[in-house]
Amino acid sequence: MSITVDPSRLSLTREESTYLAIRTTQGGRTVYTTRIPLSELPVILTIPDPAKPDPDNRRVDPNHAKGFGNYLAENPGWVAPAHLIRDTGGCRFEPISEDGTVGYLTVPWAIGGIGRLITIDGQHRVLGVHLEKKRITDEIARIDREAVRANEAKRQKLDEEREALILRLQRLKEEFIGVDIYVEVDGVRGQQMFVDVADNAKGISGAVRARFDTSRIANRTLTDIVAHPLFAGKIDIERDRMTLANRNLMGAKHVADITRSVIAGPGGRVNKKVESLTDNEVIESVRGFLDVISTAFTDLAAITEEDVDNYHLSLSEKRKNEPPAPPPRRCCSASPPSSAP
Repeated sequence: MSITVDPSRLSLTREESTYLAIRTTQGGRTVYTTRIPLSELPVILTIPDPAKPDPDNRRVDPNHAKGFGNYLAENPGWVAPAHLIRDTGGCRFEPISEDGTVGYLTVPWAIGGIGRLITIDGQHRVLGVHLEKKRITDEIARIDREAVRANEAKRQKLDEEREALILRLQRLKEEFIGVDIYVEVDGVRGQQMFVDVADNAKGISGAVRARFDTSRIANRTLTDIVAHPLFAGKIDIERDRMTLANRNLMGAKHVADITRSVIAGPGGRVNKKVESLTDNEVIESVRGFLDVISTAFTDLAAITEEDVDNYHLSLSEKRKNEPPAPPPRRCCSASPPSSAP
């Protein structure tokens, strides 16, 4: 009896992965640019441990990382920037183009590989993908255990849940994310790279997030709500802090906060039931609330009737010769008591 073995079917021992990459230069360093499946991020990059921060990076926030995993699961149209990675000398590049810019890039695995990659920016995404993969596989294992003891109706429901989880796991294998790998062997210069990236990154304010994050109903309805006479021309669309030099009533973030309070109640949480409200229902409720308070309180009524036509359209900036802002109003207060005779 003879046996034929196909060597291509055997995984053998692997401690590295190979991708198609482009080789360029930035800041005097060689940079390899490639794209890899989401599921392979925790394979080639060290999984951050919240209890033991990487000496070359900041402490990872487990809740933020878990949030990215949830974002991937709930948003088929997800988007994320490329990871910035440092090569300490373990990568190998084999050119295949005539000019040497395109080739095969072999990178070591985080565990077992020699000269591991170090994350400069993106460690929360690495942990988030790892946690999401673990959650899915744990859920599939739980369903398999329950299916053994379940009746026919229950087993059919479990099979549907299992199929949905498998599809989510498949998405992590089929969808890719960008990776920029900077060749930098010097550890001190590598730490400086992390500082430089953090220093030059500009975060977004709550006001800007509220304007563009349409995944939340309080943000999605913002444009219609700020058109209310109480808010029209008096909302800062860029900044969150209202200083004495800022003539606006509040920031866009605060308007979104008011919307959340109206539709969820004071101290309430915007859950899936609240998010299921239509935009028109939310707009009608919030505008009705604004109608009531802008009539009931003298100070708010004055703000509602304020003429804003002479202010510059860039809401946070004044015209060159515009008079200084008046002293802050005592909002929603009763009339001052009369002096004693």
